[in-house]
Amino acid sequence: MYSRRHHILIAVRDPSLRDRIVIVVEENGMSADQAGDADLVRAQLARRMPDLLVLDDGLPGISAFLPPCPETADRPMEGSSIRIVRPGCLAGSTTSCGPEPDLQLPRPVLVRDVLAAIGALLQPTQPPSLGLSATRLSVGQLVLDGEHWEAFFGRTHVPTSATEYRLLTLLASHPSKFFSNDAIAARLGSARDTHLRPAVDGCIFALRSRFRHAGCTDLIELLPGPAYRLGTCA
Repeated sequence: MYSRRHHILIAVRDPSLRDRIVIVVEENGMSADQAGDADLVRAQLARRMPDLLVLDDGLPGISAFLPPCPETADRPMEGSSIRIVRPGCLAGSTTSCGPEPDLQLPRPVLVRDVLAAIGALLQPTQPPSLGLSATRLSVGQLVLDGEHWEAFFGRTHVPTSATEYRLLTLLASHPSKFFSNDAIAARLGSARDTHLRPAVDGCIFALRSRFRHAGCTDLIELLPGPAYRLGTCA
């Protein structure tokens, strides 16, 4: 139903509900990480930038991540809903989220409603700012399939999330140019987001690890700062 490129972070306090959401997300072709507390959410964000977050507003400490909720601003009702949030719309982000930063599902929550909300927010996630098109972009043995948002090293398929694919497209479009962490975050729509800037490093680390297994030992070159550009093996 959806593409494997989409990666969802699920932070729900009820382990049973959390597991059921993970199962249905993966059954529909997406990948998922899960967290049972706010500290794990922070760690997961630093490790890998998701395409969407499923956040339980009753999870202890989760209010630090939730976008403003006008209808409950005066009388917050923790634990009243599950919120499906775009990463650029987390609290503290300066990225414009539009009139609807997230979708809220009042309790009791049905797993199929969570899936429907994820689908509704995923529809507009392909930004025109990186010049993505349904064409193949090749640099050395690195091949990016713009029609299916898939990455290959030679003939080997390397799985990526939407954010990781966009990052690769940015570097491959300017193979000789170094990009700082902040510059990459700005291109991905989170220039000053204190939650997401560390996730750029996580994306780089994950991509280097996966491509190393595919035979590319130096996919992305690092400079102190940090700064990144496409490496020699690509």
